[in-house]
Amino acid sequence: MKDFQAYLRKEIKRFLPQAQKNITILNRDTKKLMKKTEKNLLETYAKTKEATEAFIFKAQREKLYYELGKVVLPVLSDEQLKNKRIAPTVREIKKLNRMIRSKK
Repeated sequence: MKDFQAYLRKEIKRFLPQAQKNITILNRDTKKLMKKTEKNLLETYAKTKEATEAFIFKAQREKLYYELGKVVLPVLSDEQLKNKRIAPTVREIKKLNRMIRSKK
């Protein structure tokens, strides 16, 4: 039994430096990978944040267009509503409103 224990100690001492070296390399590579991943995550976050902010601004702009249309449309006269530039848009808005109401 003592011979086996001595043999095990000898083998462990023989492989221990190589295992420690491999663990050190693994630790170093893991740190590099984590830094690279963190950098990629931060870049993705920044891009997503910019895209989200742009989307929010566009939605706010669309809301203002909608509010403006609600205020201006009732004020327009029949003659103005028949204008070639305004009439198609008004028809399209009415069509979309009907479609929206039908989905509710």
